[in-house]
Amino acid sequence: MELILLVLVLGVLGAVAVGASRRNKERELARREDEIAPVRKLAFEDITAFGEDLQQLDAEMSGLELDAGANSDYQRALDAYESAKVAGDSINQPEDIRHITAIVEDGRYAIACVRARVAGEPLPTRRPPCFFDPRHGPSVADVPYVPPDGVERDVPACALDVERVRAGAEPDV
Repeated sequence: MELILLVLVLGVLGAVAVGASRRNKERELARREDEIAPVRKLAFEDITAFGEDLQQLDAEMSGLELDAGANSDYQRALDAYESAKVAGDSINQPEDIRHITAIVEDGRYAIACVRARVAGEPLPTRRPPCFFDPRHGPSVADVPYVPPDGVERDVPACALDVERVRAGAEPDV
């Protein structure tokens, strides 16, 4: 009888321990998801905006004959879009956004190269994306910027934001 009681007590304690462990794992998963959700949202907003840039490029290039270089850059932009979508679906930690940002940045540069080739202009210099909004595409120059409660520093900006800042207006953030 005492043996049966001891086995029952041990069984109940084991079940409680397993249940507590399971709840802790569920809480940890929920905490991780709460951390990743805003990062995932921003990543998909950026990927969607990049997709819209590709649609605009497609409309601009409609009916034009692209040379081999422009075709190659166009394909690189399309591949970057597909890679960004796949990477976005597999975000597991906040740091994964860096990989997606790099993919989209390369795709936006490819779009800029297509436009330059079609216009007969030299290829743009590879620069970081616009500091004020990476969806603006590659930067063209550095401009002085003072963040709220910060120190002035030079940041990369797209052509429109360079004009705005030099004219004394606020950049398009």
